[in-house]
Amino acid sequence: VRGAGVDVTVVKLDPSVAASPYTRIFRLANANAVVSNLTCAAARLGQEQWCGCGVLIEGAGGTLVDCRVTGSVCKDTGWHNKGGGVAVTSSGGVVRRCIIDNNTLNVNKTSQHSGGGVYMTKGLVEDSLIWGNTTCEKGGGVCMEGGTLRNCTVVNNTSTMDNGCSGVRNSNGTVENCVMWNNNGAAGDNFVGAPNWMSSGTAKFSHCAAPAAVGTDCVTADPLFEDPANGNWRPDDGSPLIDKGNTLEGDAWKTDLGGLARLQGKATDIGCYEYDASKPSFGFGVEPARVKPGEAATLTAIVQNLDGYAISWSVSANGGDWTTNLT
Repeated sequence: VRGAGVDVTVVKLDPSVAASPYTRIFRLANANAVVSNLTCAAARLGQEQWCGCGVLIEGAGGTLVDCRVTGSVCKDTGWHNKGGGVAVTSSGGVVRRCIIDNNTLNVNKTSQHSGGGVYMTKGLVEDSLIWGNTTCEKGGGVCMEGGTLRNCTVVNNTSTMDNGCSGVRNSNGTVENCVMWNNNGAAGDNFVGAPNWMSSGTAKFSHCAAPAAVGTDCVTADPLFEDPANGNWRPDDGSPLIDKGNTLEGDAWKTDLGGLARLQGKATDIGCYEYDASKPSFGFGVEPARVKPGEAATLTAIVQNLDGYAISWSVSANGGDWTTNLT
């Protein structure tokens, strides 16, 4: 199934005409099955022990690529539900370059609900943005009992239960090159990685970014996202995510969530977006920072990738102005 783009092709459940008011959008169970370039919206499930409210990848697997899964709700009467947005329970299951957001998994219950955004026991989820999802218990963003989460950004998710973990709850899976930041904890959280990550069993973490260090080569400094208040989770100039991921063979032929070539620098960046080194940037430096009357100071403009741009700046001191233009 191939759409014309996530903003053009929207597959949405309409309860007024559906045979059942509780229906997931896609189930993939064949290694050759591919769903791409569309949005899955407003799925509804109500029975107990359901996996994958929006999309389920099971059996022989399948691939969900360049899609958005949003607004799915697993009804509050169910128990043991897993994967409010997507569930991957097949070793042949792949989710790549997807946005999984604003899905809800049983917020009014308190037992055995796993993965507001993603639930996985096997397979691979990579180069994806997982944000704004909610569950009442395990893993507001992601609940892993196996599989691999790679180059994903997991932010602004919520678990409403104490110690449920709002970001990535990992028991026996592998998390690599992922950002786990700005997730919304419950008032009673008291685990080490609260609220962004939880580790148990044979869980592995490497080359990730989180406020509390986890695994190997973890970045704990502010990721410096471009504009998180408006949903822009790309690394900005000077971000500590740049070139800090683990580069695997084949990364040079991959693209990030935004379609940018995965290798822009000497190594893969952490998260679902690469830093775009070709974007225009500029700054100023003054040396020395303070001078006495009669002493000189040097103002330096630092610019890059500004071909075709017209730039102007002004400097004021003691009521005098100096203005210059650069093209």
